[in-house]
Amino acid sequence: MRSCLLYCSLYPEDFFISVNLLIDCWFCEGFLGEFGNISGARMQGYNIINSLVDACLL
Repeated sequence: MRSCLLYCSLYPEDFFISVNLLIDCWFCEGFLGEFGNISGARMQGYNIINSLVDACLL
């Protein structure tokens, strides 16, 4: 989760990026672990984003 948060800090404040694109970037960077398909990675990505939003970090 830390790597995902730090990756978000690369974007300027108020910059719009779609959730799916962000998760795809995390997947390509290897932040989401090893998955046989993208759907498992997307689920984990959504969980990470929800956790960061709940913690008021995004």
